[in-house]
Amino acid sequence: MSVDLHYNNPLIASLSDAIVCLDQDFLIKWWNPAARKLLRLKSQHKHQAITGIINNTDFTEFLKDPKDSVQCTLKNQ
Repeated sequence: MSVDLHYNNPLIASLSDAIVCLDQDFLIKWWNPAARKLLRLKSQHKHQAITGIINNTDFTEFLKDPKDSVQCTLKNQ
């Protein structure tokens, strides 16, 4: 699945589910407030590898073969 997201989309920002968007190298590009709270993300985490935040073998394996992931493209409004 592919989804276009906008950085300042109030609907995406207001979701209670944590959303983190990554680039093709699994670097953090964007997150919503729920993800910031759950993962304790700060501005310095932008462009950092998600595996530095979520250090879990199962998660790392999922990243290698993300069959159920959602591809998203972020656009500035």
